[in-house]
Amino acid sequence: WVSYNKGYGLIRGFEIIDHKGVPDEREAKKFVEKCYEQGVLVRRSKGVVLIKPSLVITKQKMDQAFNIMSEILESMEANQ
Repeated sequence: WVSYNKGYGLIRGFEIIDHKGVPDEREAKKFVEKCYEQGVLVRRSKGVVLIKPSLVITKQKMDQAFNIMSEILESMEANQ
């Protein structure tokens, strides 16, 4: 599902891929929509999900956001 993680500082991105290792824009869009429904704001550029939190975000809020994103990825994988 996730092929790489890259970025600088707090700005990060990861690519969502299909079972063949090809970037999957449709699944990335679904992921971003599900994050939004759960209150996590991320962006998408083609098959890459971009995380750009506020500079004043707390560790607790970041942990909460990453837990939500992990749960969404796991549920998407289970539904495949």
